[in-house]
Amino acid sequence: MTDVARAVEPTFEEHPCEGRLLDEQREQRADRRAVPARPGSPLRLTRPGDHAAARRELVTVARVLPFLDLALLLPALLGARALMHGPRALEVLALAGLWIVVVAAHGCYRPLITRSRRSALERVLAAAGGYGLILWAGSAVGFLDPVGERAGVILVVAVLVTAAVHVLAAGFTRPRRVLVVGDADSLADAGAVLGAQRGWQVVGSCSPAEDGLLAAPALAARRRADAVVVLPGAHVDTPGLRRLAWALETDGVSMLVGTGLVDVSQRRAEMTQVGGWSMLHVQHVERSGVAAVVKSALDRVAAAGLLLLLAPLMVSLTLAVRLDSRGPALFKQVRVGRDGQTFTMLKFRSMHVPGSVPAADVALVNEADGASPLFKMRRDPRVTRVGAWLRRYSLDELPQLVNVVRGEMSLVGPRPALPTEVEQYREDARRRLHVRPGLTGLWQVSGRSDLTWAESVRMDTLYVDNWSLGLDLAILGRTISAVLSHRGAY
Repeated sequence: MTDVARAVEPTFEEHPCEGRLLDEQREQRADRRAVPARPGSPLRLTRPGDHAAARRELVTVARVLPFLDLALLLPALLGARALMHGPRALEVLALAGLWIVVVAAHGCYRPLITRSRRSALERVLAAAGGYGLILWAGSAVGFLDPVGERAGVILVVAVLVTAAVHVLAAGFTRPRRVLVVGDADSLADAGAVLGAQRGWQVVGSCSPAEDGLLAAPALAARRRADAVVVLPGAHVDTPGLRRLAWALETDGVSMLVGTGLVDVSQRRAEMTQVGGWSMLHVQHVERSGVAAVVKSALDRVAAAGLLLLLAPLMVSLTLAVRLDSRGPALFKQVRVGRDGQTFTMLKFRSMHVPGSVPAADVALVNEADGASPLFKMRRDPRVTRVGAWLRRYSLDELPQLVNVVRGEMSLVGPRPALPTEVEQYREDARRRLHVRPGLTGLWQVSGRSDLTWAESVRMDTLYVDNWSLGLDLAILGRTISAVLSHRGAY
């Protein structure tokens, strides 16, 4: 699941790999922690370190991790086993060794240059699923005691200890220094994306147009890069990529090849081979079937439970709205839902009713970007005192739980759109209508009203194209911090 890429400075000038990445005088400056790759370039170069140091560090960590896991896991399992039924050293040793094997089989000890805290946690959780199946199968055939409380405790202890070790190890490794190779038009986008990722430092860029791909290894050595990122383009061919991989292998430098795909989750992309050609199979998102039924059921059950739990608060907010200004407590507005179906969306009223504020006191200025069909104004004079407070904490949206119970909305989804907005939608924005709109979504946890129209469309289409129950849970978790931070809430 992905945030909006940071804005970058002016685009690249196309330049070859050899010798012209940095001015020699600039390399002699005392402070070289953040200098441009070339005047006007959006990439920032960082102070050089040891050549492929991050790669060697990853290899060292990968070799140490199994022993560290075992050293921490054995006493934890022995303690858990002793608390339940008395210590059995051989049984605990066998279970711990089996866990290490399963974790290794899931790639947790591979020195991947792309390793991050999130990927480390995902691999450990995947290993937990495999380990649980092995415990169940072992008990079914009589090799292990029947699965029950002890197996559950063993699995939980193993996951907690290993996840903590691997997440911490991924966080303490030094940033990966990368050299970006590609055409001038694609370098700026790459700088924005890679620069926004924690743990990555772009130390240079070059174009293969003049010198070809084989000039990249020399520049990678000069810039002490740990990895070379090759972007797709007219000058990138299969023989050149193969020779580049051979050259980088000699220096221990990793090679990452961009596919040109943007905003496609790893879950949807599967590597396959056809006639010796490596290809990515991009799977369609399943918006029907068991997962969709589960999502709908969870939405309605959770919304109904929240309505019961928050009933006293909602009654208090109703009274506050009514006492603060003239008009009803609820604001009703027609919105467009899944497949273009309209419905009446409910919110706590946060504005004065029309005619209650003198026209002279209302000076409306649309602060939205020119491409947006929305109206945005940070200090809208029509907003009431209580309404401003409700918007600050997103409490004005609580009545939409009723829409969720009715099946008109979901807890997580794109922002519910007005019919006038939909009339102006282009093809990419119309993908929002493939799912139910949500009480929260990527747009809310990524900046809400601070987003440009293009960014909000990208967030919603990213969600639609990569939907999963796991993504919904991640967004719900991030919603709490987004609401408390008040970012984009006006």
